[in-house]
Amino acid sequence: MTVYVLCKKCHRKIKIKAKRASELPELFIIKCPYCSHEDTYSRYDAKEENLYHYRCPVCSGPFYLSRQPPIVVKCPHCNSILKIENSKLVVKKKGSQPYISSTAIGGILGAMVGGAATKGNAVAIIAGGIIGALLGNIFEEKEAIYL
Repeated sequence: MTVYVLCKKCHRKIKIKAKRASELPELFIIKCPYCSHEDTYSRYDAKEENLYHYRCPVCSGPFYLSRQPPIVVKCPHCNSILKIENSKLVVKKKGSQPYISSTAIGGILGAMVGGAATKGNAVAIIAGGIIGALLGNIFEEKEAIYL
């Protein structure tokens, strides 16, 4: 898959050496190789080509593909075998592992740390829960296992 931003001057694609846009820093500076314009971009300016996002019909866990369907994959969360064809997911074999959202786990752990650090301050518990959920969300979507 290709990660790129569009030059703010000449509007051409500037390829970035990253596997996913989520791996990029919040803000970064790039010089356009075509027109030499240098500018600041954010992670949200980055686009990903040839990336397909799905949710498992068995566990509802999010995953992505960097290969174009039709394809048979294994869900990275519950190990269900799925056939993806024409944007339809067909379950070939149900997996046995339950899916637990890393966003929820991060939120719970963040709230616990916030509460423990401040001896039960409600504002710190809420803030810790929000920060933990945001951090947990970073690890939520995984790449499918190709069969």
